Amino acid sequence: MKRALGKLETAAALSGEHAVFNIVGALLLEGVPSPDILRRALDTLQARHPFLRVRLLKDGRRHYFETEGVPAIPLKVIDRISDNHWAEVVEDYLNFKFDHPHGPLLQCAFITDGQHQGELILAAQHSIVDGDSVENLFRELMTLCAVIGSGDDVEGFDPLPPLPPVEDFFPARFKGFELTRKSIAYFLAQMGDEFTYQWRLRGKRVPPIHLDARGCIFPMRMPQDVTASIVRRARRERVTLNSLINAALLLSAQKHLYDGAEMPFRYMSMADLRPYLEPPAPADQVASYISPLRYTIQVSPKDDLWSLARRINDQIYASAKRGDKFLASVMAEQFMRMTFGLKRFRMATTALSYGGASQLEKEFGPYKIRGVHGFVSNFGLGPEFSGQVSIYDDELWWDMLYLDTDMDRDGAQRIAEEISDLFISDQAV
Repeated sequence: MKRALGKLETAAALSGEHAVFNIVGALLLEGVPSPDILRRALDTLQARHPFLRVRLLKDGRRHYFETEGVPAIPLKVIDRISDNHWAEVVEDYLNFKFDHPHGPLLQCAFITDGQHQGELILAAQHSIVDGDSVENLFRELMTLCAVIGSGDDVEGFDPLPPLPPVEDFFPARFKGFELTRKSIAYFLAQMGDEFTYQWRLRGKRVPPIHLDARGCIFPMRMPQDVTASIVRRARRERVTLNSLINAALLLSAQKHLYDGAEMPFRYMSMADLRPYLEPPAPADQVASYISPLRYTIQVSPKDDLWSLARRINDQIYASAKRGDKFLASVMAEQFMRMTFGLKRFRMATTALSYGGASQLEKEFGPYKIRGVHGFVSNFGLGPEFSGQVSIYDDELWWDMLYLDTDMDRDGAQRIAEEISDLFISDQAV
């Protein structure tokens, strides 16, 4: 197979060339397979999904996936020394630069005590998978481990054809000439927003740029009672959890990174395109079908969590009605080339991917799932505080990331505590 990358895939590939842009998932296990069983399961998975056996080639400005001569998915087996050992491994993979021309673009680490507990880490270059893909890979991997471990024959894991770029599935009103026309209008609107944003930033704090930054993780959880109260209040306020979490991130960053200054802020919100494609993309196939949307909003010391959440909700809703999620996807390559070409500005203050409630099963034969985490790499031109948030076991799981050149762990702790305080103090009674 040799397939040209689409616009969004190319943006992810460029990020991986100039910096690091990986997606890393961690599955927490009670009951662990043997390394031999896991090896066989990985091989079956790689034979099934074409993007797990690709390398990235470049011809001028074009990028291609190619399957010829790609080795097996690397599996690293690690002796488990503590309950938090997985976090160190995840950080290493978030800062790991894939060998694009050699491949494959996915690696696996298995942290195990050999009997009872372990963690399974999947790390991939973001051009081949999104968050839904990683969850599906975990599901299939654990299903295969259970089947192989029982001695039964493996069935239903036949090889799949490669999916095309996401723009091939866009609705008709976002194809051909209409897509070109709307993309030009979107680009001009973004450039106008950029000019206004930079003008209004005069005399304000400008975040530093350090291209050698290292990403560090900060996971946290909110208990079921707080999560349930927040969900109920969000419904009453008619705001999405995505908007609410974006508001909490911005207010916390404003307070601790910008001394509460009144000024415009940039935030990024990742949209899952799969529910809006025509026809719907197959749920059991892996690909990168997301869209990075960027917004500018004025944040004032007078803003509270809910007032800002309502304004963000209105902003995202209007953007969705216009179809900006499709336009941001096809403009991602141009935006990334500009970002790395200029190296003069950070992409945003915050970035969030909200995945909703995890659909991953809790048991696979003898293996029980204790939890699942997901992280996306950041780099020196990226946001100052970013993360992936989901609901697992009726709790909000925050998988946050910061750069060591922006803050230390104490600084990240202060932002995390501010987020928690906002939610607890503003939760429904």
